[in-house]
Amino acid sequence: MPGKKRKSNRKAKDSVFTNLFTIPKYRYQLFKELHPEVKGITEDDIEIVTLEHVLMNNEYNDLGLLAGDHFLILAEAQSTWSVNILIRFLLYLASTYKDYIEAKEISLYGTKKAVIPKPELYLIYSGNKGKKPEVLSFTKEFFGGDESAVEIKAKVIYGDNKKHDMISQYIAYCRVLDMQVKKFGRTKKAIEETIGICSDKDILKEYLEAHRKEVVDIMTQLYDREREMKLYVKEREQEAANDATRKSTLENIRNLMETMKWSAKEAMNAMKIAPKDQKTYLPMLKKG
Repeated sequence: MPGKKRKSNRKAKDSVFTNLFTIPKYRYQLFKELHPEVKGITEDDIEIVTLEHVLMNNEYNDLGLLAGDHFLILAEAQSTWSVNILIRFLLYLASTYKDYIEAKEISLYGTKKAVIPKPELYLIYSGNKGKKPEVLSFTKEFFGGDESAVEIKAKVIYGDNKKHDMISQYIAYCRVLDMQVKKFGRTKKAIEETIGICSDKDILKEYLEAHRKEVVDIMTQLYDREREMKLYVKEREQEAANDATRKSTLENIRNLMETMKWSAKEAMNAMKIAPKDQKTYLPMLKKG
């Protein structure tokens, strides 16, 4: 399935989740855990069809797999719960099917029914299950269960501490990481401690020991991006606050000028606006 696929080499926005399953044997284990009944599928038969730049925020860790007539989309939510994942799934399905139809040169305007792989949607959630559902329904979550033209359902996987399957191991890894982040913050120390604890507890041990440097690099880049984003948001919020203050000050200056018949300078002096700030407001007052 051509299109904006993920290449085998790691990109800057990979996560441990997506990186783990770019490795054929782990991808195969994942598929067999979800479909133990399917026979004759090999590692080479499972194709990555992860799309990039489809969703509004491609920081999300989404994984698309095509194996025979099975089309699996798995999304990692970690500890952040949001039913908006269903909209992400919907957009992902539409984009992937478009690529598939173009690649197979399937006509949608003839009488012959198109043959497309059956979609399966999975949300991998590492937070507390609580009273969260086993299955998310688009119509239930967004339309109160009323019938609509669109319905998609996603199975939510919470992992099982008693099992050693790949998804349960990955979720256990996420929970260990969360605990270490609480102790050491989003630091390299937290990452190193997580790898050590998981190796001792046989959680993704083979993967983490073989790809230790890569995992540290992935998580370090992720934390760096998060810090950059927080700084950007903080700067934007400060700019917005400054703009609001300037707007309010300008309005007060104009009110004084109008009611007291003062010049701009007289009004600003009465408001005790510093001379250097007055130079900023004067051009704005003239424009107004």
